[in-house]
Amino acid sequence: TDVKGDIVHVNGQVLGEHNGVVNYTVGQRRGLGIGGGDPLYVTAINADKNQVIVGGINDLSCKKVLLGKINWLGDDDIRDDGYPLMVKLRSRHKEVPARLYVADDDAYIILDEPQKGVAPGQGCAFYDCDRLLGGAKIIKGEEISQKY
Repeated sequence: TDVKGDIVHVNGQVLGEHNGVVNYTVGQRRGLGIGGGDPLYVTAINADKNQVIVGGINDLSCKKVLLGKINWLGDDDIRDDGYPLMVKLRSRHKEVPARLYVADDDAYIILDEPQKGVAPGQGCAFYDCDRLLGGAKIIKGEEISQKY
């Protein structure tokens, strides 16, 4: 919404005020209006609490990515837990290795190496070598500190 709310550091400290969560995206650095100190990036948006969460560059890293309903191309509806594939998390992103986990309409990937700036609403494409298998909308990335 366009309602003002708090800009909150990942440590819980309120750093300032925003002009509506719709004006921010995960990975954003410019236009936060909270200068000084180390560079801060939007690490999450909590629309329910009307908060923009910010942190350092390392706070953008995640290893688990929750996905929306997968759109498969062709007949390859992969349901094997831990299926190894390559994924693209952004249009200009290099493909990286991951494992896919699917249960009914829920799906997630575990990246072999943490990636920065995984943004909700962006697309995640699945590849087997050069062959596009399908894709899904990114729901959210989870912090690397969580155990999988």
